[in-house]
Amino acid sequence: MLPETDEAGAETLARRPHEAVRALGIEHAYSDAAPHVTISVGVATHSPQQPKRDAEALKRSADRALYQAKSQGRNRISFE
Repeated sequence: MLPETDEAGAETLARRPHEAVRALGIEHAYSDAAPHVTISVGVATHSPQQPKRDAEALKRSADRALYQAKSQGRNRISFE
């Protein structure tokens, strides 16, 4: 949970570990997604203009975004 972080800020923060893992170039010979270790990230945001959601609802949204990223081929960041 990152209060006071908009979607652009969340994307910037999500890209850091995504790019850091990619830069390591760790081989993953048994992966269907890539020949090296990758990560997928699910991001959910909420703004005051949207209907109120509690922390659990926000976590469920991030989880759905994560599985969307995985189903779209992995090694990506997905938003809900």
